[in-house]
Order: sequence, then structure tokens, then C-alpha cells
Amino acid sequence: MKKSVKMIAAALAAITAMSCTSATAFADKLKVVDGVTYKYSDSGEQKGKYTGWAKNSKGNYYYQNGIKVKKNTTIKGVRYKFDKTGLCLGKFTGFTKSSGSQMYYYDDQMNRQTYKMRRYWKNGKLVQNKWVKIGGKYHYFGIDGYEIVDGVDSKFVKQEISPNEMLEAEAEYIKNVDPNSQMFAYLGTYGDKQVFVFTRENWVFRWGDVQSGRWLDEQVPLWYPGGYYLVIRTKDGFRNLGDYDLVKDETTGENRYKYMISADELIQIRYFLNCFMYDSGITSFEAPASNNPTLSDEARLRICEDYLNFKADSREWKGITAEELKVRYLGTYNGCEVVTVYPEEWEMTDDIQEIEIAGYTITLGSGSLTLMLHKDGTFTEIREAYEKGYLTKSDIKKIANYNK
Repeated sequence: MKKSVKMIAAALAAITAMSCTSATAFADKLKVVDGVTYKYSDSGEQKGKYTGWAKNSKGNYYYQNGIKVKKNTTIKGVRYKFDKTGLCLGKFTGFTKSSGSQMYYYDDQMNRQTYKMRRYWKNGKLVQNKWVKIGGKYHYFGIDGYEIVDGVDSKFVKQEISPNEMLEAEAEYIKNVDPNSQMFAYLGTYGDKQVFVFTRENWVFRWGDVQSGRWLDEQVPLWYPGGYYLVIRTKDGFRNLGDYDLVKDETTGENRYKYMISADELIQIRYFLNCFMYDSGITSFEAPASNNPTLSDEARLRICEDYLNFKADSREWKGITAEELKVRYLGTYNGCEVVTVYPEEWEMTDDIQEIEIAGYTITLGSGSLTLMLHKDGTFTEIREAYEKGYLTKSDIKKIANYNK
């Protein structure tokens, strides 16, 4: 009997040892193969490229499609800060600028400039639809998280007017300015000036039809849907919000722009305008519909396969298939396609990269992306392609325009 008990105990010990050996080999169920991290079952079966958190003695790391994240990234609605080794430094607090939401304006030399909108994160959460005090100044962030008021001494409180005053102003505008108009909103009184929003009767809002500007000498951006008219009412009648007069500067003797509204007043108007848009159900300003050229599915797949061959020696691209790649296409020039090729997860960051070529600015979302010229199965970085004469200045102009 004792012998049988010993044999059973020995058998159980052997089974336990085998189980521990298997569990130890794949204890964390992760294994790096050619620079890509894969997930494994307890038995050693590969389950695909790993996405998720992992931990070692130094701290927490995050993997996206088998690649360790090494830059600030938003994960399931929470933004985290990572160092260059991939170590998570905690939840992110601070501003980010987004290439996905930007406006254009003209400077005082009438050169087109870009204003990149920004958002604010506090303890990893995007701040939305509220005032926040940052560095002693008040900022307001809209329902989509983008900054509407970029730093003022106190919160704005709009002075209201009576419904009769609204009707009186509308009747005056219809009679003297546009008989087919109707009032949409009142945006406050500033000294002896009232600011209103008008539009045409039966006008239908179109996503992407956006007007934007930046006061030439005040550097305050403003954006609003096309078809809406921002007007000022004074004792002398109505004028457009952006109207100005040329007045002589007493110091220099030169003429300068004098706007109907000051920069501080414009900041308040912008805030009330955006509140009105949100109340009306217009929650974002989308870019105009793209007129960019398009690729066929066959051409897109061919470019992806060529790019993987081009990156064959890079560990970062190991294990990625052509079907997992995305292509941003900016036209064909002399039989060569201009493209950015990238795995989908690279779109997670708000990093901004600007390329200056031939006097034009090309903006790429994320510093990880590279704009390339695809020719006969090979790829050349866009600046090098221009310097080698593969692309002309006219081509660069078109590429910059498509990129907007």
C-alpha cells in the first residue's frame, strides 16, 4: 500500500513538473520574433501579434499590433505618456496639436498660413465643453475638445438682449441689407456695437463648407460654417464683422487697418459663436470634401506589397501584411505615385511633421510617417525625389494643395 502511495505521489510530482515547465516557458504568453511581439497560449501555440499592456521590473509597456509604443498615445480614450524606450510614465496632462483639425488664414502680406487647433488632456482624459484654468489663465474647450478660448483673465458672460430687440434688429437687416435673410443668433454687445449671426432663408447647412480667417493685425483666428453671416449693428447700420477702415497712424503717418472689433472682443465673439453652434447641433467643423485623386484597389495593394519589400530589412515591419497597411495617395506625376504607407495604428498620435520643399509646406500627421515617391517598385523620400528631378516645383505645389 505504501509503495502504491509513493508511486502515485511520484506520478503527480512528474505531472506537476511538466505543467510548471510549460507555464514557465510561456509564463507571460509573449515572445519576440524578428522584432515583433506575439501572443502565445500556455501550450506554446501562437495567437497572433500582441496588442495590450505588459509589465516587467521597470514598469508598464504597451504593444500595438506587436510593436512597442514609444510615444505619447491615446489608448481606449485615455492618453498616456511614454519615453523613447516604451516605458509608460503615467497619464498625460498637457496640450496636443492635431493635423486633423486646422484652419487657414492670410497674414498681412496676404500669404496663406495654417493655424493648428489644439486640445488639452488632464490626467489622461480629454477636456471637453468646459472652462479650465491653466497657468493662471482661463481656456475654454468645446464639445469636440478643441480650444475655443486660448487664455483670458476671466470667463465670459454674455449680456442678453430682449426678444423685441432681436426682432427689431432682424427687421432692420431684412429691410436694409438682405430681404431673404433671417437671424440665427445674438453674440453679445461690445460698447455701442451688437453682433449677430444671419443666414439666408431655407439655407441648408453643408458639412465641410467652412469659412475661416485671422485678423491681419490681431492674430485671433475665427471659423464658422459657410452661409452664415457675422454682422455688426451700430447706430449707422450693419457692417460685416471683418470690415475695417484704413486710418492714418499718428506716429508713422502711414495708413493702417482699423477693425470694427478688437482682438479681445473677437475672442469673446468666437466663444459665444461656438456655443451657439453646439446648441444648434453643429458639433464639428469638417474640412471641405477632398478633391484628391484616388487609387484603384489593385494599385493600392501593389504599392503596399512593394513597400513591404522595400522595408524587408527593418524589424519594425516584420510580420505585417499588405492588407494591414493604409495608403494616403497624393497623385501620380510622370508615372510615379506620391504616397504615405503605414500600419493603421500609427494614426493614433497627434504628432505634427512639416516638410518645406520648393517654398511649399507639406504637413504630415505623426512624425512616424514618411512621404515617398513610388517608381518601378522602389521608393524615394519626397525631398530627395525633388532634388533628383523626379518631381517639379509645380508637382510639389499640387502635392501641398492635395495635402490640405
